[in-house]
Amino acid sequence: MIKKIVLGWIILGMAGLGVLFFLVSFRIISSQSAVNSEVGAYHQNTEASPVAFSQLATQLVVEGDDPLIRAIRVEITRLAKSEKTLGQVNLALATDEAAQSPLLVVTLKQQSGFWTPVYSRTTLQIEAAYASNGDVSFRENEPTQFHSAGDQPVRQYEGHYHLTDSSWGVMSLPGYRDYLAHQVAVTLLTSMQEQLKP
Repeated sequence: MIKKIVLGWIILGMAGLGVLFFLVSFRIISSQSAVNSEVGAYHQNTEASPVAFSQLATQLVVEGDDPLIRAIRVEITRLAKSEKTLGQVNLALATDEAAQSPLLVVTLKQQSGFWTPVYSRTTLQIEAAYASNGDVSFRENEPTQFHSAGDQPVRQYEGHYHLTDSSWGVMSLPGYRDYLAHQVAVTLLTSMQEQLKP
């Protein structure tokens, strides 16, 4: 009888521990990551702009709604608060909500890989497009053709990123997802800051 009770508690404890790996964000990991990127930027009359681009509010659209995309959206917003290039960042649900104001659109084009509590591997393909006038229609062209804004000052940017990661240690699924979102956000914002600086 006592053995059955002990066995029951062991099974219950293991089930509880298993649930933690799917619900709670934690990780103690070592990682090996690499990013390949292709980026381009276009500046027009930016030196004559009476308003600094960093003083404008940027609308952020991260297309899609799976758990990794939601984590990327949260992390870009969090990190962008200290990012001078984008000014204040406001979330938008779709690109048409951001007409005439700075707009950053991030798209997770492809993701593959797997997660386990001790080893995970992921490949991500991400695209980002930014326009200080809200017009990111240039991203529909292949190859990219940035658009003139007449005499108006404008900054435009497009980046294509291929991120690979291998991580080992102890990690929950939300923890690994948060780690990937942080890597994506840092990559995008660092690249944008370099391309959009005056």
